[in-house]
Order: sequence, then C-alpha cells, then structure tokens
Amino acid sequence: YNTYEFDMTYENNKVNIFYSKFGLLTINNAALKQSIEIIRRRIDDVGTKEPTILQRGEKRILVELPGLKDPERIKSLLGKTAQLNFRLVSNIADDFGTSKMFSTSGEELSISKRIVMSGENLIDAQPRLDTQTNQPNVSFTLDRIGAQKFGRVTTDNVGKRIAIVLDNKLISAPSIREPITAGNGNISGNFTFQEATDLALLLRSGALPTPLNIVEERTVGPDLGKDSIKSGAISLFIGFILVILFMVYKYRYFGVIANISLVANLLMLVGMLTLLAVSYTH
Repeated sequence: YNTYEFDMTYENNKVNIFYSKFGLLTINNAALKQSIEIIRRRIDDVGTKEPTILQRGEKRILVELPGLKDPERIKSLLGKTAQLNFRLVSNIADDFGTSKMFSTSGEELSISKRIVMSGENLIDAQPRLDTQTNQPNVSFTLDRIGAQKFGRVTTDNVGKRIAIVLDNKLISAPSIREPITAGNGNISGNFTFQEATDLALLLRSGALPTPLNIVEERTVGPDLGKDSIKSGAISLFIGFILVILFMVYKYRYFGVIANISLVANLLMLVGMLTLLAVSYTH
C-alpha cells in the first residue's frame, strides 16, 4: 500500500492489474496540484489582486478573489480544460476514422480522429489583430518538436484543410497554402478581442488534467465589508477605553503618564502613515 501504484490478482489463470489505493491517491494528488498551478496561472494573467487558491480535502480547490468585477468570465476560464489539438479534414463525407463537426459558420466537416499535434507543444499564445481583415485572432508559437511536427504535416498536406479543435469543439479549419516550418501560426474563428484574449490565456496556461466543476459559489458584497469595518472600529474603541481605565485604576499617577505616552505614540504613528499614504491590509 505504501509503495506500489498497481496491484494484481489471479483468477482462473488470468491476471487482473488495477490501481492500488496508493496509486489512486498519487494520481489524485498529482492532478489536484497540477490543477491548482494552472488555475493560478490563469487568474494571474487576468490581473486579479491577492488571489487565494488552496486545496480543500481530497478533490476540492478553494478560490478566493477579492474585488472581482466579472465573475462569469472567471468561471468560464476556470471551467475549460483547454485541450487544443490539430487534425486533418477529410474530403470524403463518411470516411472511416472521422467524426462530424460543425464550424462557427455552420459548415459540416469530416474531421479525422487522429491528432497530428496537440497543445502540449505550444509555448506561447498572444491575441493579435489581423491588419488585412481587421479581425482578432490568436498567434501561437510552438517548441522545437512541435515545429518539426507541424512543418512535416503542412508539407505533406499542402492544399488540404487542417482543423483546430479546442475541447472537442471546432474553432476553425483553414487551408494549408504552404508548408509552415517556422513554428508560428494563427488561430482565427470570428472572435471578439475579449474571446481572443481569453483563448490565448487558456492556451498559455496549459490544459487542465481533469475537468473542474463549480460546487459552491459565494459573493461577499461591500455592505458586509462595511459592517465588519464598523464592528472592528467599535471594538477597538471600547478596548482602548478599557485599557486606559485599567491603567489609571491599577497604577494611578504612573498609569496616567503611560496613557498619555500611549495616545501620543498612536497619534504620531497614524500621522506618519497618513503622510506616507500607506495602504492598510490584513
């Protein structure tokens, strides 16, 4: 249990191999850690300040985002696995080993199930604006192995179409006009600039090892924060008065001197922080 990821049993001269409890726990922890890292990358690219991303239990991740203005966009980004792959388009309608997919324009295409290249070879993606069509697209850069694969596929299939599939959804299917050996390319699909930015963010951060489902969502509004600040100020004032009264009761004259020193120190501290325009955080 503490060593082996696989276990096996013998039944009727047959060997059954399956994951042990330790193996399942190892896979689950690895997927959870990788998911947390990818979620952190996606949220950092959005620009959210001071996010909190923690593991809760065996299969849950807690995400706290202060000052969030567009929660629907964040939920959409976190809910996508972002598994990108490139497949060739078949010219035969009912060709064996193909599946039917519809493009954004409604065109039905027979897409090969064989993946010629996946998003694992992608090292960068940025939103761009096409100067000719004035349409947003996503420019991507491949690593050395990906550039070799893409160059070989585009060289052998000039004149054919290649499908760009994201999470089993056809984004676009451009024609291969010439071999692409530099390791750079563009993904277009009638995007808005926001959609192109989000797609580039998803591709940059990498694919999630497993789909994520939002189990619970809570929103803390400004009214609740205002009440907390008011309660904190009242408790601070009451505590300060009680300390002064205790000092006077316990130490008499010396307590009065200590209280004056304490108030003076507090006023000087607040004055210096105000002059330096220091932000208060917790």
